[in-house]
Amino acid sequence: MLPTISDFSLEAQIELLDGIEQVLDNRMHKRKVMGEDVLVKGSLSKALRIPEIRRKLASRNSTRQHKGTLALAELWATLSPVTQQSVLALISWYDPSTLEWDDPRSNRRPQSS
Repeated sequence: MLPTISDFSLEAQIELLDGIEQVLDNRMHKRKVMGEDVLVKGSLSKALRIPEIRRKLASRNSTRQHKGTLALAELWATLSPVTQQSVLALISWYDPSTLEWDDPRSNRRPQSS
């Protein structure tokens, strides 16, 4: 199950935003330059105003932080599930409730019989 933005702390939201930026900027696009096909790095992160959202999240003003969280939630909802999974894998996010009890990342107790 994919997480919602409310599942992330403010620091994790900034980390998530960095992951989104990295995944989007790593995409390559073909362009014709003087008749030659050239691969160009993506710039979708700038078009989606990711730097502006980052400034809002990093602000000390709680109103700006809230606006940044809302903007990130809107952005996250528009990303495809494949892109969301790529971002989550990049930032090494996992859902603790899906882990087995003996996984060292989980602090769950074994189920009693």
